[in-house]
Amino acid sequence: MTRNLMDDYVSIMKSVGSDDASHERIKRAVDRERARSASALATSGRTAVSARSMSASGRARHRGLRIAAVAACTALLALGGAIALPRLIGRDAPATPVPSMQGFVLAAYADGSAVDGGKNAVVTSTDIFKSSGGWSEGDDDIFETAYTIDPSVLGNDVVSVEYRSTNENVLLEGMRDRRKVLPGESPGTEYLSSITVGGPNATLPDLYQLDLRVAIPATDAIKEADEAYNELGNAGIYDEELSDRLSLEVQRACAEELASGTLEITATFADGSTQTHVYRIAPVENFEELWWKDNAAFKAFLDDQSIDYEPVQLYTLQQIK
Repeated sequence: MTRNLMDDYVSIMKSVGSDDASHERIKRAVDRERARSASALATSGRTAVSARSMSASGRARHRGLRIAAVAACTALLALGGAIALPRLIGRDAPATPVPSMQGFVLAAYADGSAVDGGKNAVVTSTDIFKSSGGWSEGDDDIFETAYTIDPSVLGNDVVSVEYRSTNENVLLEGMRDRRKVLPGESPGTEYLSSITVGGPNATLPDLYQLDLRVAIPATDAIKEADEAYNELGNAGIYDEELSDRLSLEVQRACAEELASGTLEITATFADGSTQTHVYRIAPVENFEELWWKDNAAFKAFLDDQSIDYEPVQLYTLQQIK
């Protein structure tokens, strides 16, 4: 049975109502969920939902509400002109290529800030690429998490785009804008190694967001953190620091697995020609340091929502071809 951390946090938010301006109600709900999780752990011996994972999952859901669609991809592709697939930037202005642009580029890469000393590597905002923050564990000790990337490509005369994961442990899930899905149409895909948007071989006619779903077996670091957490949990003790450590190790291992493969994107143009770019997503060098910094900042935000919280970007995006 899989722990779905996103659903757990969403249930908390529903329990306190839609006007989440009342911080105290949210905090009390989180505290109740922590207590419930610790109690469940004491009787089951399994790792309970961590406070960090619940909080981060809730944060991912809130930020997800800011996602805005830009245009219907099908119409843009059919026109054969400059295309701009939906952005994750929370506003309705599409990014478009210059008229003379040759080939294509992934918008997330084009919008990034160059990494000092990095070759063709950028850091993007968390509105362009982000981790869900949550994770789940199956009975077979397989840990899973998801990353969402803006799938927009910038180019002229593009008629279809194929996204392909080169890592068998990283599968893709394509999501359409549900407001544009007609009755009987599919709102998205299953977990696939390859997704084609537009053209005669389309998996989906358009794409709203692209999730990269990583599955890994427990590493030694995960096992050590899990065992320490469970030891106290079996005694009915909830240890927030150990909970955070477990989440860190899961997310670090998943990020390293993600970085061991690439995301290949092939655009087909109106004249039948194609171009492929290869991108690698990797954790930043000081991943652990920044993870703890982000963790502390988000907890401070939970305690005082007047604090302006902006997630720390923990990943780089590199175009290697």
